[in-house]
Amino acid sequence: MTYDDFTKQDLILLVSNLIDGLMQDDEEQAMIYLRETCELNDEQLDFFGVNSSNN
Repeated sequence: MTYDDFTKQDLILLVSNLIDGLMQDDEEQAMIYLRETCELNDEQLDFFGVNSSNN
């Protein structure tokens, strides 16, 4: 299996589900991880449904 086997929609759904799981476990630590490790900015977080204005 290669990257080409996944549609953009499949990858967006996968990332969204992973982010949801992280946020349910520990929202504060999830935000630190998403910003520092994944280097997501406010616009990217908003795309995935994360309210970044409070963090």
